[in-house]
Amino acid sequence: MAVILKILDRLLVRLVYTLIYAYLYVLGPLMRFLSIAPSPCRFYPTCSHYALEAFAKHPFVTAFGLTLRRIMRCNPLTTGGYDPVPTPTKKQET
Repeated sequence: MAVILKILDRLLVRLVYTLIYAYLYVLGPLMRFLSIAPSPCRFYPTCSHYALEAFAKHPFVTAFGLTLRRIMRCNPLTTGGYDPVPTPTKKQET
């Protein structure tokens, strides 16, 4: 059962990678070209790069939660700044 969950986790991560790269190289530039989202990111690394790093370091559910939390904090009331992906604890390591 653990092997099946690990395979499912890796498949979901690959799907998310594909979606993020599609945003980075297709949708993001198109939105900037059309002036739909002209402003730069408030955080470093950007939300999409943060998500890629989170999915590389953490299991799917944890990375999804971290990414969602980061996206929810991106608003006009946030000053932004350097916000690295937290290192996984021993229990979370894949």
